[in-house]
Amino acid sequence: MKKLSKKQYLITLSGVIVLFLGVLFYISQPYIKNWRSQYSSKLESTADLNPDKQKALLQYREADFLSDHESLSLKIGKLYDDTGKPELAEKYFSKVKSENYLNDLTEHYLKNGNIEKAKSIVQKSNDEYYNTLILFINDPKEAAQKNKDTQDSKTKELKQYIETFINNPQKEYNDTAIALYLYKNGYTNLALQKLEPYLNKDYKDAFVLIGDIYYKNGLYNISATAYEKSIALDKYDLEAYKKLGEVYQKLENKEKLAEISVIIDRLEINPK
Repeated sequence: MKKLSKKQYLITLSGVIVLFLGVLFYISQPYIKNWRSQYSSKLESTADLNPDKQKALLQYREADFLSDHESLSLKIGKLYDDTGKPELAEKYFSKVKSENYLNDLTEHYLKNGNIEKAKSIVQKSNDEYYNTLILFINDPKEAAQKNKDTQDSKTKELKQYIETFINNPQKEYNDTAIALYLYKNGYTNLALQKLEPYLNKDYKDAFVLIGDIYYKNGLYNISATAYEKSIALDKYDLEAYKKLGEVYQKLENKEKLAEISVIIDRLEINPK
């Protein structure tokens, strides 16, 4: 057997090492992939609980680098959108393709009050409820006619709600009813957008709902102003006085609270 030269020996040895490393790399891939996935999930779970948005964003991005999932793209996009970086948000939102995550994205845009963006996503997902909801905001009569044989429970509930006010000819009443549904279902920004035209109009129910929305969000001074405007339009509205009393209690305005308490006591005895 011919003896290998030193050069040939090194070439052969290098080939064997490369082959060994290749086989090792191939065998280890499932384990590496599993580790990356587990560590990515751990980072994602940690970020979910992190109240610091900037730190959470870094954790989500690290997790996304290890394991590219639509859920991570959605969460990163939401954080960028919530912190005023819409261009970066769109970069991640564009990765969202599956129906469930598209619906999450629609929900995000609706809660932020961005109905045009929500419409563009619904065109991709063609979700029955969100299609009906977006139509309902601007044209409840058409929404009532759409998907009459729906089997979706949320769509049914919405259409039943529309029936409670659809025949009322008063636009102010209808718009307030739409805003009330939006508010109760977590779409506060859309509700306020719907009520905005009535800020300079004498429509009591709109002011009461505006007061309710701001009260729930802890903006007590704005809430008080809305309730006061409502009472100015109807000085016998006991419920509005009670709500205003709760606001003054939150504001620790003892003088105003005492005044309101006297009026409430009087109205409870004699409503008119």
